[in-house]
Amino acid sequence: MRDCSESDSSSSDCYVPVGLSKQRLDRFASTKPQTVNVLVKKVAEDGFGQPPVLRYEHLLARAEEHLRTNSKTARKNIRLVVTRRNKKTQVNVCEVALQLNRQPEHLSKYILKGLFTEGTINNNGVLNIDGRFIQSEIENLINAFINEYVNCKSCESIDNTVIIKSNRLFFVKCNKCNSERCVGNAIDGFHFSKRSDIEKPI
Repeated sequence: MRDCSESDSSSSDCYVPVGLSKQRLDRFASTKPQTVNVLVKKVAEDGFGQPPVLRYEHLLARAEEHLRTNSKTARKNIRLVVTRRNKKTQVNVCEVALQLNRQPEHLSKYILKGLFTEGTINNNGVLNIDGRFIQSEIENLINAFINEYVNCKSCESIDNTVIIKSNRLFFVKCNKCNSERCVGNAIDGFHFSKRSDIEKPI
């Protein structure tokens, strides 16, 4: 057995702190350190004398629940019908635009621009697109349209937004949380029916 008195005094293998046995030292070395979130623990312990409903954990839980609820209500089931005949693709664009509370011309221009093609809306409210396209392509463009011109970025609502014009700029305004975001100074296919409608939602 190796004798520490005969070896190098700087060797860490033989170093045992005064008052601490070798077995206890080994036990401490095998213990995993525990970590805690100091900030959250401190806030939880303090509370700053606030009632339970105003404490950090309660407010955080309410905020998370609010976000989850908004995410659920933000989803909207759009009835989309896409058919292909010969070299044409037909989309019920007027029906979709009505569900989104947007102008059919605005939505159709967005779809045609995204597909790099041309098309027209017939008397039945159907968009006749030049070329054959699958439904997923149309769905992706409609989702992009919703994200850009319908969805509220603050509360995620898509049922309470309108497009307004102010100071030569277009905004998506949410009637639920009253937030506004600019979408540019020109929107292809979007128009006001009368000059008096410039400051009114469309």
